[in-house]
Amino acid sequence: MGIQQILSIGALALFTFMVLTFSSSSNIQYDTSNFNEAVITATGIAESLIEQIQKKTFDEHTVNKGLDSTDSLTSLDSLSFDKGEYSVNTFDDIDDFNGYTKIFSNKLGNFNTAIKVYYVSKLNPDIISSSPTFLKRFDIYVTNKYLEFIDGKIDTLVFSGIISY
Repeated sequence: MGIQQILSIGALALFTFMVLTFSSSSNIQYDTSNFNEAVITATGIAESLIEQIQKKTFDEHTVNKGLDSTDSLTSLDSLSFDKGEYSVNTFDDIDDFNGYTKIFSNKLGNFNTAIKVYYVSKLNPDIISSSPTFLKRFDIYVTNKYLEFIDGKIDTLVFSGIISY
């Protein structure tokens, strides 16, 4: 085997290594770009839902009148939409969004959303209250196939807010 053949094999090996490195780098850049776009899209979807929630009355029992006691607020097991309220257009209070789900689609596929609404402690809004309070917290969960960790598991973005009466 001559020196020319050894140099040719070495050049071919180096070229192959460079092509594979470039390809791998391009895939990482593509994945990062999709991830970033998915985060931006999910944030926009959540902000839209937050605006809709914030426009609603605090509680079904405060739609037409004021309250000075938590005894008259919606019970824990009734935090959901009321009879005849089947879409965000007919929801009239915050807890109507409890259990609400919707799928938003674009070029990145489906963005699945789910909302949970619950009463929280007035001393610590991270603690779910076992009785009605004048604080309601909502959590909006958004998933998409491009919102994933390095290990490939689909991640969920969670957006939260607290509304007081």
